[in-house]
Amino acid sequence: MWFEGDSHALGTLAATTRCAAAALIFTVRNDPAWLEAAKLVIRNQAALGILRTLEVRVVGHKSNDGHAADLLAEVSSTQGLARLFVEVDWEVQWSVGAEPAPLIPASIKEVTLENVDPRFVHRVLRSHAATLQAVQLRGDCQGVAPLLAAIPGLRHLDCPVMEDLPLLAKCASLRSLKLTAEYPDEAAFQAAAAFLRAATHLEELELPWYYYSVPVEQGLLTALASSGRAALRKLGLAYFTGLDVRLETELASALPGLPALEWLVLPRTVSRRVLAAINPGSAPRLRGLCIPDWSEAGCVHAVMHEADVSRVLASYSRFFLVVENFWCWEEQRCEHCTKGCHGVPWPTGELEVGFYTHEAPDKEAVDALSWRSPCKVWIKA
Repeated sequence: MWFEGDSHALGTLAATTRCAAAALIFTVRNDPAWLEAAKLVIRNQAALGILRTLEVRVVGHKSNDGHAADLLAEVSSTQGLARLFVEVDWEVQWSVGAEPAPLIPASIKEVTLENVDPRFVHRVLRSHAATLQAVQLRGDCQGVAPLLAAIPGLRHLDCPVMEDLPLLAKCASLRSLKLTAEYPDEAAFQAAAAFLRAATHLEELELPWYYYSVPVEQGLLTALASSGRAALRKLGLAYFTGLDVRLETELASALPGLPALEWLVLPRTVSRRVLAAINPGSAPRLRGLCIPDWSEAGCVHAVMHEADVSRVLASYSRFFLVVENFWCWEEQRCEHCTKGCHGVPWPTGELEVGFYTHEAPDKEAVDALSWRSPCKVWIKA
């Protein structure tokens, strides 16, 4: 059931219907009548017994916080959910003296919370600690790390860098981590480095930062590789403006300390310095590389003839490469496009194109090398 619009009749119908929905998706403007209607709809659907997915987005001006808080209190009290998504345009504050309702039986496996009061976050994490497997957080994460560390089955976490992050190093079930840097802070990055030194059980790590937000002295990649026994299988460096010389050097030096690395997703611009460091000696298990926007060559066809690219493809027994699908203008074709040496029509209309050395990729490879979306076009190198 999808709930959006300006009809009060629709709100009344949704709040009284006996048709049960397994998924309920709200986009509600910050209006007292609509917030109250949304609360009644959730209560009605929860009572019908099959509601498993709840998505609530509240949009509008920062006002009527009391009504928005009431809606969130209803959300946090809803039982039987497996997936919960809550997003608001601003941080909704609970009324002075108000506290969320008592804990409810655990059921939620996947939760996304954006810009909600920390007490709401705490309540959800406490209530569903026994069942949670995937958590995504944005906004104020004060006091959240101890609660995350207490979730026995937590496998996937997407959260901002925070000062008490090292507490999560003992979360043995955690396999996938995406660390965002929304508000760079020296102490938080020190904590991130401490966490990465200790979290040798992580298998996937994504760092979607601007390179200038990372303090020079932290050496996060160096910290990650410092033990030499990291279990990391996938590393994604989504630095939005590319890598600077310092980070390129750090990445090249860190590769030998990541012996389990299979998939490497690099940012929009990567120099030959990084490609030159990729070889079976430094990354013995590497199976695939994604460079969404490597623009040193004139077009994607020319990329395939770059010496370092050819060397990487030839160095591994089975390898996959994904690059941005940019090509020459018809009137300014490079020698490789003119020659047409791959013998296949060059794909157009796709953001990325993938190459494989031996066999076409399976779903694991496609998913592992995804950037914006999975690469759909693959050509034998």
